[in-house]
Amino acid sequence: GLAEGAHNRLKGQVRTLKSVLEEKMPGLRVGPGHLLAPWMVRHAAWVLTRFSVGHDGATPYRRLRGKPYEHEVLPFGETVEFKLSAVKKGGGQVKMEARWQPGVWVGKLDLTDEHLLLTPRGVQRARAIQRKTEGEDWDAAFLGRVRGLPWNPFGVAVKESVMLQGPSSI
Repeated sequence: GLAEGAHNRLKGQVRTLKSVLEEKMPGLRVGPGHLLAPWMVRHAAWVLTRFSVGHDGATPYRRLRGKPYEHEVLPFGETVEFKLSAVKKGGGQVKMEARWQPGVWVGKLDLTDEHLLLTPRGVQRARAIQRKTEGEDWDAAFLGRVRGLPWNPFGVAVKESVMLQGPSSI
């Protein structure tokens, strides 16, 4: 049915993202437990809602918003530079830090269209990004230092006892 078809399209998109990433970073193998696996699934769904064309010739995004999605999209997993905002959460200034920082591009936010980047500090959001030169754009060593998951943006360790409890015991 329709659900199976959507599921198969999502699986195909995830396989494509995985294949491109492993081609760009020889030696990298992305399995189900890899940091990028959940981001791949998230991004694959995002791509399908913006760019898959239905029987009516329109994308889901166009049907919802009345116009095509025409904003910047980068290759999944590419290492880029992103600009920090002038004010940190909590009101503290970041004047002493470098304004541009490296990050691994893993998608965009639905509501604000900001870029999502993995960094050694966790997930960061940014409006301004710069692509790196060829040869610096697919950095497996940097990828090994980043952290953050969709449900745990800063990669903070969670107590094992909390993870093992079911919903009824919380």
